[in-house]
Amino acid sequence: MTVSVDVVEGIEEMTIACNEGTHEPADNITNVICLQDKWIPFIPKCRPNPCKVPELNNGHYHTPLLGRIQSGTEMEHGQTIYAKCENGYETTKFYFTSCKYGEFKNIENISCVEKSCKPLKKLTNGTFDKIGNGGQLSWIPGTKTKVICENGFIPKNGITNVTCQRGRWQPDEPSCIPSISF
Repeated sequence: MTVSVDVVEGIEEMTIACNEGTHEPADNITNVICLQDKWIPFIPKCRPNPCKVPELNNGHYHTPLLGRIQSGTEMEHGQTIYAKCENGYETTKFYFTSCKYGEFKNIENISCVEKSCKPLKKLTNGTFDKIGNGGQLSWIPGTKTKVICENGFIPKNGITNVTCQRGRWQPDEPSCIPSISF
């Protein structure tokens, strides 16, 4: 807070200017005068600026007290918000942040990323051909693999390709069933 005091016609007058990251109180009092050894109306205090809740792709922010918070909502200095991701997504290293003088600290480190898939179970009566990620059978989102069934077996429901999407193999984890020939 910056304070300047002037004497105008025998009356002391104080002007207050708040530092960056803070603002005047709601009543916007920035000038006070001294009468009979008292500052009238009172010496105002600068308050830290609030923060606006940003959007979170594939998720939203919440607090334990308020629940889900819409983007654009103003939060007071010191309040903490937490990231909650949609199904199939998870937070990266950071999942919460606090409002400090008009900015959420480290907000750029919070994101919701697509979950990886669990390893495919060993395929009874068949195997997987690695067609995604340069021939590596990894489990990151977007990984594709082909179902190859042994002679006398066919892919269940005709599913020959599966893809890792939002932490699950889609359409479903595959299997090989006996083929019926007439």
